Amino acid sequence: MPLEDPPTPRAITRLRFLREERRITQLDMALAIGISPATYRRLETGRMPNPPLRYLTNAAILLHVQLSDLIEDEWLKWLILEPMAGEKPTHPRLLWGIRVEELRRRKL
Repeated sequence: MPLEDPPTPRAITRLRFLREERRITQLDMALAIGISPATYRRLETGRMPNPPLRYLTNAAILLHVQLSDLIEDEWLKWLILEPMAGEKPTHPRLLWGIRVEELRRRKL
């Protein structure tokens, strides 16, 4: 029987790193931010793919860091929020150009 590879540990999120660096407990963070401990754990372990901005803002204020210090790289990638929204536009001007033309046709 072949040996199995050990499970790969989850990457440490920026939030967790900064919290642990300051020796703050998850419970204290959750209470200070204003969310439940379970929600905080999901946020910190990366199981919340699209966290509310307010959660991150409160955490940044509490940790005395810039909001950008908590943003994970994967959150900077295009995310389709609605199935009907479609794919990422190739260029932002194309997106706005289409919208402007649509409004002109509707005479809004």
